[in-house]
Order: sequence, then C-alpha cells, then structure tokens
Amino acid sequence: MQSKKSQLQTLKKVFLYIGKYRIFVLLSFVFAAISVALTLYIPKLIGEAVDDIIGPANVDFMHLRDTLILIGLCALVTALMQWLMSICNNKMTYQIVQDVRNEAFRKIEILPLKYIDGHAHGDLVSRVIADVDQFADGLLMGFTQLFTGVLT
Repeated sequence: MQSKKSQLQTLKKVFLYIGKYRIFVLLSFVFAAISVALTLYIPKLIGEAVDDIIGPANVDFMHLRDTLILIGLCALVTALMQWLMSICNNKMTYQIVQDVRNEAFRKIEILPLKYIDGHAHGDLVSRVIADVDQFADGLLMGFTQLFTGVLT
C-alpha cells in the first residue's frame, strides 16, 4: 500500500501530464456543463407539455408542438455535447498515455543492462503496456464521470 506522500507525488505527476492538455480539460468541462444543463432542463419542458394537455377540449396544440420541438432540440444538443466531450476526453487521455509511454521508453533506454537482465522481460512489457492501458481507462472514465457528476 502506498504512503500518503507517495500518493500525493503520484497525483502531482498525473496533474503535470494533464496540465499540458488544459484546453481539452476546459472544453470537456464546458461540453459537460451544457450537457448537464440541458439534461436537467428537459424534465421541466416535459412538465410544460403535460400542463398543455389540460383536458380533452382544452389542449393547447400550438404550445405543445413548440414544447415538443424544444425537447427534441435539447436532446439533440445534449447528444452532440456528450459526443464532443467524449472526443476531448479521448484525445486528452490518449495523448497523456503516449507521453507516459514515451517517458517510460526513454527511461528503459538509459537503464543499465544489469537491471533489465535482472527482471523478467514480461514484467517490463507489462508495465509499459498493460499498466498504462489501465491508467488510460481510469483517466477516461474519471474525466467523463467527474465532470458530469460534479456538475449534476
């Protein structure tokens, strides 16, 4: 189990990697905010649509039509914002993964041969490939859920 100091150092390093891609973080946050706002606005519009149907002879068809069109537009814009947020998160995550792998390869290149011979080759490959892939999955899920969860 990692100590608190080690965890803070790891977190600091992750934020340094993320810091290079601030624009994607900002865009993702904006897209998430719009998506969440519209997602929360749709039930209000549905309530208005229900209110337009007062009774069999008292239906306000014009306002009901406008409300239904607005609901459809909100759903369409929400889907677009979620798609754009997903693109930003994917781009950011895979750029960070590329940076981590490049740094790992640079470090492997300067390691003494004694170290490389003393460790299983599969272990080195696993750390560079599998562990970084798990890191990427965590980042991708974390960005998406963090932004939408906090804003909701």
